[in-house]
Amino acid sequence: FQRGYCVEFGSTLSVVIATILGLPVSTTHCQVGAVVFVGCAAFGPRHVAWGLFAKIAAAWVLTVPLAAVISGALTAAFRQAVNAQN
Repeated sequence: FQRGYCVEFGSTLSVVIATILGLPVSTTHCQVGAVVFVGCAAFGPRHVAWGLFAKIAAAWVLTVPLAAVISGALTAAFRQAVNAQN
């Protein structure tokens, strides 16, 4: 119960501070960061699933470039289809 409260409080505090500073922030990033921090504080860094955290961080980093590649490929395919009809 207390760890859950700490996670929610830390995440909310991160969002509020970022909002005051005018920084764009993802609430999902804040939640994951709070879970990792509270896990480190409660159980120590050895008990955090760092491999899982690395996969999550890699997904965050790769999301925008992969979305750009997919949207570019779809745009090219649609343009070619339209040009083939004309």
